[in-house]
Amino acid sequence: MGMFDSLMAKINDRDLELQTKRFENMLGCYHPGDAVCGAPGGIGIYFDAVELDADGRYAYEDDKIAARHTVFVVLVHGIFTEYEVMDGAWEREAIERRVCELKDLWSDTARVTLRWIEFLRDAQDEKARLRGCINRSLSVIDHARRLRAGEDMSGKFTALFVREEEKRLEAGEEVLDVLESVLKKPEAGRFWGCSQQERDALEDYRL
Repeated sequence: MGMFDSLMAKINDRDLELQTKRFENMLGCYHPGDAVCGAPGGIGIYFDAVELDADGRYAYEDDKIAARHTVFVVLVHGIFTEYEVMDGAWEREAIERRVCELKDLWSDTARVTLRWIEFLRDAQDEKARLRGCINRSLSVIDHARRLRAGEDMSGKFTALFVREEEKRLEAGEEVLDVLESVLKKPEAGRFWGCSQQERDALEDYRL
């Protein structure tokens, strides 16, 4: 099959790789908001016919096919900007018509700008979360070292701010297990190096 790139789409709550040889073919894996290496400038509309089995995975045998979808992908100046999943295997005329509609739709600069702003905000939130995870992990490492050194941490001030991870370390849990749990929690970075609260997308429109 050789090298390819993958554009990620969600179908029925399952992540699916739309594989393509159209770009750099370096096994890149791209999500909406990512810059696709090797993608041309301008507005690119692409489609893929997807056949899935009963578990929502690719079906490679005709008798395993449980659902068919036609997926359209929108790239604007090399940015994976949008995708849409349509039910059924579309005919050529319907595909051509939808390609033209999407190209016209995403020629609207305001629409593209709003979509990219959404990507930037999501990336900023993720950056803050990761920074918080790093800070929390560093705190776990520091506490483990202090425990190993036999430092007395029973002061009143320390007792007021003892954290869940510190309690687990003091109970003898392995440092790597504690770190793993911190990194796996989506909320691990909250309140750690980031004062940003969850954004209300409708705030500007509330009375």
